[in-house]
Parts: sequence; C-alpha cells; structure tokens
Amino acid sequence: MNVILLIIVLSLLSIFLLMLFSTWFMNYFMKKYIGNRHQTLEELLITEKAPQTWSRKFEKRMAAWEKKGGHEEKITAHHQQACKSYIRRLNKFVAYIQKTNLVQDEETRQEILSDLGRINEKWREMSRAQ
Repeated sequence: MNVILLIIVLSLLSIFLLMLFSTWFMNYFMKKYIGNRHQTLEELLITEKAPQTWSRKFEKRMAAWEKKGGHEEKITAHHQQACKSYIRRLNKFVAYIQKTNLVQDEETRQEILSDLGRINEKWREMSRAQ
C-alpha cells in the first residue's frame, strides 16, 4: 500500500513540476520572441531610428575605424551596408505586422503599416543621400 501511495504522490509531483516548467518556458518564449519584437517595434515607431539591437554591431565597427582614422571608404561602405540591413529588417517587420493576430484591430494595423512605410521611405532617402 505504501509503495502505491508513493508512486501516486511522485506521479502527481512530476506532473505538477512539468506544468510549472511548461508555464515558465512559454512565458520565456513569449517574452523572447513576441515581447522583444513588439518592444523593438515600439522603439522604431517612437524614435524613427534603427533600434539599438540592430545598430549596435555596426556602430561599434564604425567607431573603431573612426578612432583609428584613415578608413573613410570603409566607414562609408559599412554605413551603406548598415542602411541596407535596417531596411531589410524593417521590411520583415512590415510582413510580421501584416500577418500577426496580436494587433488590436485593422485600423491599428493600418496605422502601424503607414508609419512603417513612412520610416522606410525616410531611411531609403537617407541611404541614397550618402
């Protein structure tokens, strides 16, 4: 009888721990993939500049080259590469907003898409000007 009770208790404890882990993992997943994406989108819409997560590596390289000096061609080429990368990522955001169900309503979706389109045009003009 004690063995059966022990098996039942261990089974229930295992199920409980599995449920806790599943809940934690889903929260982590949601925050990592959806929460960060929406946070980046909010930063994009507010500042209309490339988010820090996108520009960090490009800015480090350009700052190092500027510090050394004499790398104007590299800096210009790298800046153009950065602009292309930002526009490509922005286009991925547009595709995400078009298909996601996590937007309040269609009016909000159209406003966000309009703002992203305006930012895209602004960035394209800036990349052509350089």
